Amino acid sequence: MIDQHTVAKSLVINDQDEVLVLIRANGRHRPNSPDLPGGGVDHGEGELIAAVREIYEETGIRVEPMQMRLDYAKTYIYEGRHISATKMLYTCRLDVTPDVRLNPHEHQSYAWCPVASLTQMYSFGEFYDEALSYMRTNGLFN
Repeated sequence: MIDQHTVAKSLVINDQDEVLVLIRANGRHRPNSPDLPGGGVDHGEGELIAAVREIYEETGIRVEPMQMRLDYAKTYIYEGRHISATKMLYTCRLDVTPDVRLNPHEHQSYAWCPVASLTQMYSFGEFYDEALSYMRTNGLFN
C-alpha cells in the first residue's frame, strides 16, 4: 500500500508586486531557510482549503478561496519507500500589504521580496524552484 502525502503552499503577492517569504524557525526541518506559507493537507481536507488555512495559521493573513489560483502541481513516487507526495503551488494576489503575524513555532522572520527578484534571492527547494521557473516562463506572475 502506498502512503500518500499532499502539500499545498502559496505565493502571497501584495499590492507592491512583492512575494511574502518566510524564514523557518530554529528547531524545524531546514531551520533558517526560506519558505512559503503552506504545509500538509489534513485527511479529508481539500487542497485549496488547506492552502487558505495554512496562510492564516502561519501568517495571520486571511484570504478567501476565490483569491487563490493553482499554478503548478506535481506528484513524486518514491517506489522503494511506498510513498507518493503531491506538491501544489497556489498564487494569491492581495490588494494591500497586510500585517503579518508569524507563528513563532514555524517561522522566525519574513520579508516581502519583489517578484522580479524572487528566484535570484531565494531557493525554496527543487519543486518550488521548478514551479517558479515555469510560472516566469509562462507569464503567470502578471
